[in-house]
Amino acid sequence: MTPFPVRGPSVRNVIQTCAGALSAAIAIFATTAALALPTAVYERFDCRTNTPMHDGVHHTVSFLLADFDKPKKVDAVYDDNIMPAIKSAPQGSQLQFLFDNGRVQFTRDRLVIDGDADGFVLVKLHLYKTSNYTRGFVRVDDISGVTVDDYATITCRRQTVSSPQL
Repeated sequence: MTPFPVRGPSVRNVIQTCAGALSAAIAIFATTAALALPTAVYERFDCRTNTPMHDGVHHTVSFLLADFDKPKKVDAVYDDNIMPAIKSAPQGSQLQFLFDNGRVQFTRDRLVIDGDADGFVLVKLHLYKTSNYTRGFVRVDDISGVTVDDYATITCRRQTVSSPQL
């Protein structure tokens, strides 16, 4: 009895065809998955007081907010999942406590960010909706008697960025 002659593509051709189809399927899946992932967008704020604070110096603060376009979800960006990504100057500025034990919320006419330095200092930043959240005021309330109350109007430069780095 003689074996049947094998007709059709060789094993090699079948493997090459399957490998090509698999590569195409992976490429389509990867493209579809990439399109389905939301792109993270952050709002960066670089703010400076318009008038000097109690120490005679203009103070600055920079920070990032995530989900700025979702008022019920907006929050500070954290640089290591523990501390908010915030930079302030001069060194020792009370504005460094802006997000400590605080919150970020939208009201009808403004963005309000507040924090407290473990009950020693309350810091509040209000940015008005009518200014596209670039103008407002900052208030520092000393509730411990260690420092002084302070107030200044503030102007911020607001920029949409794709990286959560300050």
